[in-house]
Amino acid sequence: MLIPDGTPRRTFLEQLGRNIEMPMAILCVSAHWETRNSMVSTATAPETIYDSYGFPDEFYRITYPAPGAPDMARKAAELLTQAGLNCGTDDAQGLDHGSWVPLRLIVPDADVPVPQLSLQHHLGPAHHLAMGRALAPLADENVLVLGAGNLTHNTQAIMGAFQSGPDAEPADWATGFDRMVGVSSRLGGFGADFG
Repeated sequence: MLIPDGTPRRTFLEQLGRNIEMPMAILCVSAHWETRNSMVSTATAPETIYDSYGFPDEFYRITYPAPGAPDMARKAAELLTQAGLNCGTDDAQGLDHGSWVPLRLIVPDADVPVPQLSLQHHLGPAHHLAMGRALAPLADENVLVLGAGNLTHNTQAIMGAFQSGPDAEPADWATGFDRMVGVSSRLGGFGADFG
């Protein structure tokens, strides 16, 4: 539900897409693809995955036909492996809503290749910081590593906020968490905006 008009999140992502030089590829890290060990999608034409339920029918008709980047994805897997992190590849993984929804606003023409990288929630922050360090050389090849998702995620609260309208006040717990990590909801901090 990042797509509705007039929300600060949408405006931020649309402006981001207009104000950055488009990369050669975007390696999208989505919190909605969790695996035991790191996995990178090597699909040549990743399908649009509808991995959420209870939204309006039009949500399930949206597609995001970005091409994959199998060679770059294999390079990412190699960088992670060289850093001592277990990483495999998956040639069938598509783009889940944690990737295609924000990308649809940043790169609306879906003309930048996008593989997806999984998370390992059970391995904690140190593991993910190590992943980021290992992937840093991709920047030299004009690859954007994009972490997608909200800082806070409570679907019941999100749906309540949408029913209240885009100007609804965020929940105290979401605002508090955003403050703790130093994100301003008025500058695109997704968690507090959802409430």
